[in-house]
Amino acid sequence: MAKPAGARWEEEKEIGVIQLRKHQVDQKAAFRKWVGFPARSFVPAEGARALGVSATGSGKTITAAASALECFPGGRILVMVPTLDLIVQSAQSWRRVGHRAPMIAVCSVDKDEVLEQLGVRTTTNPIQLALWAASGPVVVFATYASLVDREDPEDPSGRRTVRGPLEAALAGGERLYGQGMAPFDLAILDEAHMTAGDMGRPWAAIHDNARIPIDFRLYLTATPRILAAPSPQRGQDGRELVIASMQDDSATYGTRIFDLGLAEAVERSILAGFEIDVLEIRDPDPVLGLSEDALRGRRLALLQAALLEHAAQMNLHTVMTFHQRVEEARAFAEQMPATAAELYAAQASAAALAEAEELPASSIDARLYELEDGRHVPPERVWADWLCGDHPVAHRRAVIQRFANGINAQNRRVHRAFLASVRALGVGVDITGLRGVEAVCIVGSRSSQVDVVQNIGRALRPNPDGTVKTARIIIPVLLQHGEDPKDMVASASYQPLVDILQALRSHSERMVDQLASRALTRGTERRRLHVRPAPAAGTEGGDGDETSQAQQEVDRVTSIVVNFAQPRDAADIAALTRCRVIRPQSLVWLEGYQALVRWRTENGITGLHAVPYDVETEVGTTKDYPLGRWVHQQRKALRAGELDSHRKELLDDAGMVWEPGDEAWENKLAALRSYHRAHGHLAPRQDAMWGEGEADGEQLAIGQLLANLRREGGLGKDPERAATRAAQLTAIDEDWNCPWPLDWQRHYRHLAHLAQDEPGGHLPDIAPGVLMDGDDIGRWLQQQRKPGTWKLLSTEQQERLTTLGMQPDQAPSPAPAAPRAAGKGPSKAQQAFQRGLAALAQWVEREGAHRPVPRGHAEEIAVDGEADPVIIKLGVWISNTKSRRDKLDEGQRAALAKLGMQWA
Repeated sequence: MAKPAGARWEEEKEIGVIQLRKHQVDQKAAFRKWVGFPARSFVPAEGARALGVSATGSGKTITAAASALECFPGGRILVMVPTLDLIVQSAQSWRRVGHRAPMIAVCSVDKDEVLEQLGVRTTTNPIQLALWAASGPVVVFATYASLVDREDPEDPSGRRTVRGPLEAALAGGERLYGQGMAPFDLAILDEAHMTAGDMGRPWAAIHDNARIPIDFRLYLTATPRILAAPSPQRGQDGRELVIASMQDDSATYGTRIFDLGLAEAVERSILAGFEIDVLEIRDPDPVLGLSEDALRGRRLALLQAALLEHAAQMNLHTVMTFHQRVEEARAFAEQMPATAAELYAAQASAAALAEAEELPASSIDARLYELEDGRHVPPERVWADWLCGDHPVAHRRAVIQRFANGINAQNRRVHRAFLASVRALGVGVDITGLRGVEAVCIVGSRSSQVDVVQNIGRALRPNPDGTVKTARIIIPVLLQHGEDPKDMVASASYQPLVDILQALRSHSERMVDQLASRALTRGTERRRLHVRPAPAAGTEGGDGDETSQAQQEVDRVTSIVVNFAQPRDAADIAALTRCRVIRPQSLVWLEGYQALVRWRTENGITGLHAVPYDVETEVGTTKDYPLGRWVHQQRKALRAGELDSHRKELLDDAGMVWEPGDEAWENKLAALRSYHRAHGHLAPRQDAMWGEGEADGEQLAIGQLLANLRREGGLGKDPERAATRAAQLTAIDEDWNCPWPLDWQRHYRHLAHLAQDEPGGHLPDIAPGVLMDGDDIGRWLQQQRKPGTWKLLSTEQQERLTTLGMQPDQAPSPAPAAPRAAGKGPSKAQQAFQRGLAALAQWVEREGAHRPVPRGHAEEIAVDGEADPVIIKLGVWISNTKSRRDKLDEGQRAALAKLGMQWA
């Protein structure tokens, strides 16, 4: 003979069926530390208060029940919940944990089968409540609605209202015929985020210890609400509003004693991992002129077909859909069988239909069977129903059981089950059974982030048998006619996806922000954007390179994945996350941003490239978007100081050209970087060219460019821009603007490169005639060693050459003065010619014979017998010597010709 439920929970308690998990043990220890020893703990007049945050589906109810049983045995306990369903669910959990005290439910449910089996009496009469729970051990369950004042035309005070039954029973008095209920030792306030906000609301009475006297209040929630009034506001009665907010150390909610967020719960496998599936739905045959109701019905039919296709593709068994209108939920469930029949008939072959008819009737005892992905099932094996807040508790319970166990009203096994909900199953209700909830579909956009997370939580409960589960969060996106999914950054159609990401980010910034910075891809037929959360603190990798299959499965489950039906660039979802989730921008501005990104992609542009003013392009449903004018407006906004810094950052990443010269400058920088990678320096000859496509005129006169940049004002007149450009050049080569000639720098870099491979970094002996990139480095090195040349080098030049192991030659001892023949020596003209010839030789050695000497150039040379260098106006000397070449002797002309003076 089967035992009644009331006896079963006694047996379960005895054998200890409730085994707390690690996080629940930790939370119970935090509770014990908070309450201390209740009989001896000091309790302030407003009561002790604490807040516990634990992810939806992580077992808050069990934790609270176990904590109360340990710290308040025989105590008076109040459990507040928002719905009637949660009263039943909470009572079941508290009995399973082992609470044997009398239980009372303050609710309108009369003669509920489950509550009667649990031994829970129900009432909304404050007199009866005071009689049943006057004193002694008791657990009272109540909804927050029991705090609302009730209408009473016979109220002797004239207010025509009376306090709710819970508050009235605690107050006692004449209206209760002298009856009263003693205060509570502990209150567990579940889904406490629903009590945040205006302290003048009826539900806020639970915070007032004068109205609801309680020694210890524990507020529990998965979605804390942190609120603040931006400015003093007043309610309808003229009083200034007081806001109850759940920030840390709140005067209303107390200190936070434990905090288990959604991301942590997924990483620790307390909850199932999940993936977000975006269903991009387009009407193949749009009909113009439809009424709003007709259009809504057509969209609902498209949603049904898309959801059935997706369920077949992913082989889903149970899918919950959350709607905002009762008529939509009802129509969704009622029309689902007809849509399933159409899809099945369209896909299945005649042979498959014949085989389906031969299947035996599936009974309640038939085992579950699996199908290959992508296959539809006969319509009789597809079940659909709907629930709203107006359905009786017993009806909701029966529908949930059918859904979670895959059984229809005729007790036949079904393969796929769909349950449509309208504000009936969003908060706290556990849906458990043979299957549970594999996927949730959130229809339409959502303004409440709390509701989104609560809805998602329905699917995150782990599988009852302990197998690994990946829940699916399905987001339908209804595309407009002609809309390109690649333009989703600025598309209003993708607002439902934005709502989901914003809600997730409100509870775990790290989970979503990584989509904007570390987007990866996987899969071939379907493009997925994959982010793996960082490992929990204290975890270490294994010793081997291989990862076990179990660990791989854990890694997969604790990942965040966004799936799209069409291939999608990882940059698209990163841009969507940055522009509409992390730092939301207006859709008007985002349309221009999306047009810029798309125009660059379609034209194969990767670097800086200015957008012509008259450019128009297609974006979203706009065929001729004025992109050039939009870009011009952004430049004007930046100059006026009106462009948001985040928008500028986005445009910088998109390759925005802020000034007309920026594009040309970036091209020059790219050429200089390329030249430096090839040669190791930015010291080209003045006539050097660089780049590909000489026949097409695409080569850059890089030698002349460097010469121009090194001149005064060569980087532009704007000091700030000049400093920026100088820093960019220095990042390429810190010696780009060295204080000595580039010819010297080029030869030095050749030698420094050779010295890198030599012992000690010292140069070997290099004879004249050794060429490197056309430069005679041996001859140049020989010239630098000469005492006269060495003396003319700067200290830094000398130090650089010394680092290469080079030392100057010793100056020869001055020869004795030759006796003057017949009392005569070299004439002043001969001395001047020799000095000019020495200066010319020094120029040719440094700059090369191919480079003409400017007329105004002067050269410093060392002259024996002179303490200081002698300045020779070399340009003038060459000009004068050339005009007197007829008067030069043969030896002088030969010397000049040897140095490249062809006119000699």
